[in-house]
This record gives sequence, C-alpha cells and structure tokens, in this order.
Amino acid sequence: MASNTKQIIIEKVVELSKKKPFNKITINDLCKNCGITRNTFYYYYHDIYDVIINLIQDKIDHIDITQQEKGIFDMIEFLGTYRILWINMYKYVDRDLFEGIFKQQIRSFLQKFYNNTIGFNDDNNYYFEIISSFYEESLYGLAVRYIIKTTRDEEYDAKEAFKNVRIIFGGQLELILNNIKKLNNNQ
Repeated sequence: MASNTKQIIIEKVVELSKKKPFNKITINDLCKNCGITRNTFYYYYHDIYDVIINLIQDKIDHIDITQQEKGIFDMIEFLGTYRILWINMYKYVDRDLFEGIFKQQIRSFLQKFYNNTIGFNDDNNYYFEIISSFYEESLYGLAVRYIIKTTRDEEYDAKEAFKNVRIIFGGQLELILNNIKKLNNNQ
C-alpha cells in the first residue's frame, strides 16, 4: 500500500504540473487529487520538491550501472519523458534550487556508477570530482537548452535530439574511465 500511495502522489504532482505552475501547486491541491490527508502526504514527503527528488532518485535506482554510459543517456531521455514537469520547474521554481536538484541527482548516479566501475581511493576521488563536475555542468546545460528550446518551439523533436546525443557522445565515458585506469597504472 505504501509504495502505491507514494506512486499516486508522484503521478498527481506530474499531472498537476501540466495544469498549473509548479509554485502554485499546494499540498491541499495534491492531497485532494490523491484522495489522501495532509498527514498521509507528510508521512512520505517533506514537501512537493521532495516528491520530485524521489521521482528522480527512483529513476536513478533503476538504471543498470553495469551498462556504463547508457545510464547517463537514459537520464537525458528521462528529461523528455517528464518534459512538462521540467519546464514547469525551470520556469516557476527558484533556478538555484532547480539546478541544485538536477546536479545532485547527476552526481548521485555518477557516484554509484564510478564506485561500481573503478572504486574510490585518494587519486580516483580527484578524478571523480573532475568527471562529476564535467557531467553535472554539461548535462545541466543541455537540459536548460532543451527546456528553453521546447518552450519556444513546440515542434522541437526531443527524441531525435536524444538519439543524436547518444550517437555523438557514445563511448566517451568508457574512454574516460580507461584513461583513468592508465593514469593509475602509471603512478
């Protein structure tokens, strides 16, 4: 039952974000649409932003990290799946908060992936910071451009753009990890 209630809350936040600005969605609106009490909502989440973080974290938890960069591309495609939600958050939520949520989730995925692939030690931690910063900034920049482009041009084909990103950047993370292994072997 708990898992079902949490899923309903997530679905209703996404649904409501299609109808009104994110900063205008109230806990009361959400509870009414879910058919739950405020106490039930607060049992699972601290606020509406916590619902979004949970949605993202759930996606990250279900990405197969053994398939290397496929997970990163899956995260990019995740943007397209919840396009309206991201546009709504970008437009109506504090941009620093939006950026922080987005980058932290990228970092969380990369930590999971990196630890599974290379593991952490003093040298690798340094390399992880470089890789994480690069991917946080580049994916956030890509996301913002995607959001701005889709708000200006509804004909923008996100699926085609994501396919092109996979083609252009495919193999880069594997190359980076191999280069780190070479650096480690040289020390």
